[in-house]
Amino acid sequence: LLFPPRMPAPRRILLSPASNALGFHQTKRTEAGIDPNRDFPYDQKPSNCLKTVCARHLYSIFSDSLVQLSLTFHGGMTAIGYEWGAPSHNQQGTVSPDHSAQAAIATSQSLYAGTFSGEKTYPTGPMNSVVYAVKGGFEDWAYASTWDTSHTVTCAPPTYGGYSQPAVGEGGRAFNILVEANKIKKPREQDLGSWEDVFWGGSGGNGHVTRNVRLSLVTLDYAKPYVELLTVNGGNVLDWDSVAGVGGPEGRNVV
Repeated sequence: LLFPPRMPAPRRILLSPASNALGFHQTKRTEAGIDPNRDFPYDQKPSNCLKTVCARHLYSIFSDSLVQLSLTFHGGMTAIGYEWGAPSHNQQGTVSPDHSAQAAIATSQSLYAGTFSGEKTYPTGPMNSVVYAVKGGFEDWAYASTWDTSHTVTCAPPTYGGYSQPAVGEGGRAFNILVEANKIKKPREQDLGSWEDVFWGGSGGNGHVTRNVRLSLVTLDYAKPYVELLTVNGGNVLDWDSVAGVGGPEGRNVV
């Protein structure tokens, strides 16, 4: 990874820590009895999507922003999944148009996230293979809603007085990657990890949170890859660490 302190500068990072706020508060999967994981307008009936505040909240983020890469963290199993994850694309041998790129990204995420005592590295693959197919999944909707229109619907939810569904524009074409962090949804505190050597998977502070920090950082790096020149014709070039206020005069650039 290149320059973690500087990585946010040329990127816009959007965080939604507890999208299903009611479910998180109640320690439930659902929001008022509705599963947000099935509540998006892809491969779903118009009356069965955007019924939850959670789904509408995430829908608004993607309709307002051109999202390149997205991570959604879940619990219940251990895997990194990418498109496809819908029944309409669950035929044997069916892969997304971006399968090779998504597979390469997921593999690097798994390798850099690493493992720790008692845990395996993340297995990777299409969600239809490593997880299971679902109707109305967030990941497939965020990836394909603007171009796979044959499986995208306009919702007519009965909840909260209905919903005026805004156009997504160019936002519905993200690499939206599912991270199933662990089969235990509430792991022990001692297994969460600490900031001790967070960039090194073999440290004593390794754990669930720290390996997912590493996974998130490598994803952030993919959002805007770059090459930095160190010297030109034997002469030093501008020290961007000093310009950015990171590292000071002794800051070292590494390609």
